[in-house]
Amino acid sequence: MSGIGKEYEEAAAEIYQDLRNEMSRLDDWRAEVSGFRERLYEDYKEPIDLLEALIIYSHETGEEIDRVFGAEATQGPNFRLIALQKLHGRGILIAREILTLIKSGFADGAQARWRALHEVATVAVFISRSSVETAKRYLLHEAIDDYQLADKIRDYPATRGLPEVSDEVMEGLSEKRETLRGTFNTYYSGTWGWAADELGNKSPGFKDIEESVGFESYRPHHFYASKLNIHGGAKGAMSQLGMVGSRPYSTTASPTNYGFSLPGTDTAISVFFFSTALISGTGDLAYNRDAKVMEFFVEDIEDSFEKAEKEIRERERECQEEIIKHELGENIHSFLKEYDPTRLNAITIDSESLDDPP
Repeated sequence: MSGIGKEYEEAAAEIYQDLRNEMSRLDDWRAEVSGFRERLYEDYKEPIDLLEALIIYSHETGEEIDRVFGAEATQGPNFRLIALQKLHGRGILIAREILTLIKSGFADGAQARWRALHEVATVAVFISRSSVETAKRYLLHEAIDDYQLADKIRDYPATRGLPEVSDEVMEGLSEKRETLRGTFNTYYSGTWGWAADELGNKSPGFKDIEESVGFESYRPHHFYASKLNIHGGAKGAMSQLGMVGSRPYSTTASPTNYGFSLPGTDTAISVFFFSTALISGTGDLAYNRDAKVMEFFVEDIEDSFEKAEKEIRERERECQEEIIKHELGENIHSFLKEYDPTRLNAITIDSESLDDPP
């Protein structure tokens, strides 16, 4: 940053140095955060423990499958099982990230990461039901992703934190891309081109894969996560999962103890889906037992998250009513007839009163 004036620059440098010299102040902040997390865990102990247990159980099931089938899959190679193992591992990692966000009080961050988990689970189920050739195309498609990333980096060569792409490297990536297009088809180089032939669609999108495995009902959740938890649109700025009660002008800038039912349950369901996809890839019916165990987990996780949030809503309602009673005194009864602290308000704008844009 330049051009702010010498006086302001010197003042900023002094403030910055003072802050650097007072890092011990972070201890108070961290103590407050630690206390909040302990209280949050008290509110959500059952669903958090169940979700963590599900993730660990799925992880251990994946490790067992790798011990039994891993070497054989690599030697074959069994492209479907290799792809499902890769997706399972990535799914477990994302699920752990979501669990950490929930434990820390970040409901919106958890739902944002769930969107990625949903895509992993959807692709895993799709591959488990598709041909071995499709699984092979999925694995080889990494070269297409490499080409697209390198091409984007070269468009903006000053990009910080990413490796430079030399002409030689770009030429090699381009050759791989053209080889794959020649081996399969020209539309293989699309973002989801590896699934094109399986779907009978030369330009498939994630929505097509989602519909092919019967996951259309999760599209509103996927869209919700995009609008509220990922993109920079107005909806995400005005509404957060972590908001409880009627506070239309509030913005959540800190962790909260509310809003975890949606990401918690969605995560459990996605873990179940990518885990059962891996299990089906083994062809061993004995692992159906593990799938059933995970199904039991999902049912209890959904119920326990809903129960915890219902208790918090009731607690919030009682708290708000106490505040109102204290402020309004003898007028409390008439006011409460109109007041509902759990109702979601919205800001209404009369579009007819706005001037036409220039």
